[in-house]
Amino acid sequence: MLVLRVILFSMLLVSSTYGQMKVVGDKNYKPYEKIVLRATETSSKNAQFLWDVEGKAEYVESGDTLYVWAAPGNYKVKLISIDFDKKKIDRANFGFTVGGDPGPGPGPGPKITSITPASGSVGTEVRVAGLEFGNVSAVTLNGKAVDFKLVANRYSELTFVVPVGATSGKVRITNQIGVGESDFTVVDVGPPPIPGEGMRVLIVYESAELTKYPQRQQAIISGAPFRRFLDSVCVIGPDGKSPERRIYDKDTDVSAESKTWQIAMANAKRATGFKTPWILVSNGKTGYSGPLPATVEEATDLINKYTKAGVRHNELILRIDEIVRSVK
Repeated sequence: MLVLRVILFSMLLVSSTYGQMKVVGDKNYKPYEKIVLRATETSSKNAQFLWDVEGKAEYVESGDTLYVWAAPGNYKVKLISIDFDKKKIDRANFGFTVGGDPGPGPGPGPKITSITPASGSVGTEVRVAGLEFGNVSAVTLNGKAVDFKLVANRYSELTFVVPVGATSGKVRITNQIGVGESDFTVVDVGPPPIPGEGMRVLIVYESAELTKYPQRQQAIISGAPFRRFLDSVCVIGPDGKSPERRIYDKDTDVSAESKTWQIAMANAKRATGFKTPWILVSNGKTGYSGPLPATVEEATDLINKYTKAGVRHNELILRIDEIVRSVK
């Protein structure tokens, strides 16, 4: 990204003429204070903006506005706006200094203003809104790290999916300024994503991407020991022989399958945040729909939560070490 920016800046300097665009902001700031710089007198409302900060500073671009947090030092800012329709390019420079006493702390940390929904089961997508989400380095739920995504073109919103093994507690958002937190409740009950009485499991993956999945996750999809575990906990189907578990490529045509699996496949594909590999677990009363766990052990624990006795298959226990050794 840095090399691309340097090349782009160099090309523009040689080939472009500039308008009257300016960068507006103060010249002096305290360490780690939030700095807001804005572009004014731009030539077009449809312009796209490229910001570049020279120096060791953290910053977030948001169109014609730049948010910066920085340690003491002198900083130079370069801004280019591009209107591809009008073939118009503007350029502006700005400098500021960070120094002085930061006070008793580095400044206010992130603030969570809302969590939607405020409760949910494993696999639920959670949207967190608030302030000071710039440069978020970590999000945790009751101490468990979660993968998160900042909402595109937003400075104050992010999403995460409740992971397997999560428990109720504080959602904590951390950046270089501080930590913000709010409560979230993990519920262990969800509607069954596969219709019918008894235990059923559906795994959806993408065959073209299978070799790119982590090896321990491949063992869930392709490993014979895990399939035998599924056979041991799932109910027998209408034919009186085959256990009610399916492992499908996401493009599998299920029109010839029973309504149970047609509905299950449709439920998987329209689930919030659906992305292969995905798993549906149902015991006829409750269930789970969410990302496939990362290991055989985690997948087994997830399924056992919904079995009547939560019994782990003996053969699987004996073979787990063998599986782990084979994928190292």
